[in-house]
Amino acid sequence: ALAVVHVAEVIEKHFTKDKDYWGPDHKMSLDFKEFRKMVENIRTAEVSIGTGEKVISQEENRLRKIFRPSEYTVSTNI
Repeated sequence: ALAVVHVAEVIEKHFTKDKDYWGPDHKMSLDFKEFRKMVENIRTAEVSIGTGEKVISQEENRLRKIFRPSEYTVSTNI
């Protein structure tokens, strides 16, 4: 899933019905539950990336008007 955050577009992962099948790939392949979890993690990673679009929410806009930065001077006579 972290590969998606680093802009991977293709993920290759072996899938097996049973990890106890004979052969070198079955032990390191994902079963159905693991595959489902990997896909869920990838979807979460995609959402965390976001669209890149900067949008000010209504609440931020309201607070922006209240707490607008202002200029002022301070005079100290020491």
